[in-house]
Amino acid sequence: MVEHRGPGTKGSTDVREHSDTEALPGGVSPTRPGGYILVIDDERMILDILYELLHDDEGYEVVAAESGDEALRAPTEPAPALILMDVRLLGEDSEPIARALRARPGWDAAALIVCSGIDDIDDAERRLGAQGHLAKPFDVDDVLALANEWVGPGKSGSRT
Repeated sequence: MVEHRGPGTKGSTDVREHSDTEALPGGVSPTRPGGYILVIDDERMILDILYELLHDDEGYEVVAAESGDEALRAPTEPAPALILMDVRLLGEDSEPIARALRARPGWDAAALIVCSGIDDIDDAERRLGAQGHLAKPFDVDDVLALANEWVGPGKSGSRT
C-alpha cells in the first residue's frame, strides 16, 4: 500500500556529492524546495526508519512504497524532488520501475538515488541513470545530506 505521509555533516563517501553547477544526468538540478520524498523499499523496517527520520524528525513530506507497483501509484502531482529507491526490490527488476517513474511528466527532474547493500552499486547507479547512491547500512547524516541537497533544509537546518 502506498502511504502518503506528512503535511506538506556529510558522512561516508557512499553518497555522491554534486555542486550546484555540475551537470547531472537528465538535467536534474539540486534543491527543489517544496517537493516530497518518495521512498521505495521492500523492507518495512527501512521504510519506517526513513519515515521517522525524514518526516517526524525533519518535517519532510514523505510517500512510502513497498514495491514498484506501489511506487507507480504514488501521487503524480506534484512530482517528488527526491526518490530513494532500493535496487533489489523483492521479485522486481528495478530498471523498468525507474524508467516508468522517470517517464511521468515532471518526474525526470526528480533526483533518483539508488540504495543497496550490493557491492556493485556503482553499476546499478549507472544502469538506472541515478544521480547518486546510498550504501546500506546507511548513515543518518548521509540521508539528511541528500534530503537537504535535493529538497532543502529540514527542521534542523542545513547540515554540512
